[in-house]
Amino acid sequence: MTESEIQAVIRGAINYRQGYNLIRANVGTKGFHVGLPKGFPDLFGYKSRIIEAGDIGKRIAQFAFIEVKTPSGKVRSEQRKMIKKLLEAGAIGGIAHSLDEAEELLEVLKNA
Repeated sequence: MTESEIQAVIRGAINYRQGYNLIRANVGTKGFHVGLPKGFPDLFGYKSRIIEAGDIGKRIAQFAFIEVKTPSGKVRSEQRKMIKKLLEAGAIGGIAHSLDEAEELLEVLKNA
């Protein structure tokens, strides 16, 4: 499967699960960088959650992301930096080569 095909499978399956809203990020170049920042994940979105402490009862959206790679795909330096930044900010996600890996990354949000 190509990276685009893996992305489509992951996005379709994850979005089917109640509460997820993943979007495909379009980052590209046309002689110069356009769109989202370099290293931005292939899929991003959120799951709505209810805070259990502090702002009890207030609904928030937790940022979720997946950097999709084929089994032989390599993660670029700017992608590693972006993943680190997002995780440090409280987002959930990471690198996935398959639907199973993507679901495992988002498992913490499964019952939230």
